[in-house]
Amino acid sequence: MGRKVILTGASGAIGQAIAKRFLQNGDIVLLAGNRHTDALEALANGSSGASSMSSPASSASGSAAFSSGSAASASPRAFVFSGDLSTAEGCAALFAYADEVLGTPDLLINNAGISHVGLLQDFSDEELVTMLNSNLLSSIRLSKEAAKRMLRVHSGRILQISSVWGLYGASTETSYSAAKGGVNAFTRAFAKELAPSGISVNALAPGAVDTPMNGHLSAEEKQALSDEIPIGRMASPEEVAEMVFLLSNAPLYLTGAVIPFDGGWF
Repeated sequence: MGRKVILTGASGAIGQAIAKRFLQNGDIVLLAGNRHTDALEALANGSSGASSMSSPASSASGSAAFSSGSAASASPRAFVFSGDLSTAEGCAALFAYADEVLGTPDLLINNAGISHVGLLQDFSDEELVTMLNSNLLSSIRLSKEAAKRMLRVHSGRILQISSVWGLYGASTETSYSAAKGGVNAFTRAFAKELAPSGISVNALAPGAVDTPMNGHLSAEEKQALSDEIPIGRMASPEEVAEMVFLLSNAPLYLTGAVIPFDGGWF
């Protein structure tokens, strides 16, 4: 039987690549996103090529959920949850729904987040709060909810998708760097709390990844960025997904680690 996986930010380029990798492995995946639910439903349905069914989410913070099962089995392989995970209510609703369709998760992948390029002095306080809620507090809240359930069985893994900017900082991405730096510190600290219970907490810190999030860069800027990276290019979403998958299978002795994945950039 496959593992029970909760994946946030599942509708983005990296999220979709991660989802496909785990579904290919035969895992059961709850795909969580706030927008582009149609893409998540298509992804879930494509995991088995079978008919779909809908069921209500457990809170008004989340919309209708979608699952797909194989023709040979009534057991669903994928579920979709739509809700705003930058709020405490959205995080609680996700886990209320996960309790219904998954039970205790084996793995939580905190991949949801936003990016904003600009000088810090040009950010409004509301934008700063949104950045921290979306990138840091959501990871903390969701990890807390996952840990409550994993502690009952003394087993589980939590994996944060961070960024090299959380390690080194980036000009014009100051608030994003601060939020991801917080994710890294949280990862190291929470890992120490959960290690005695057989639960690992790690973070993957990708460098430049070729996704629509970098769509603001011109072709010349992308080339200049690639020239800075020793391997000579940005990572693909599929490469990040493969690294996530490898970490999900690492020995439990690997915990509290923040692992750069940047082509030798830093």
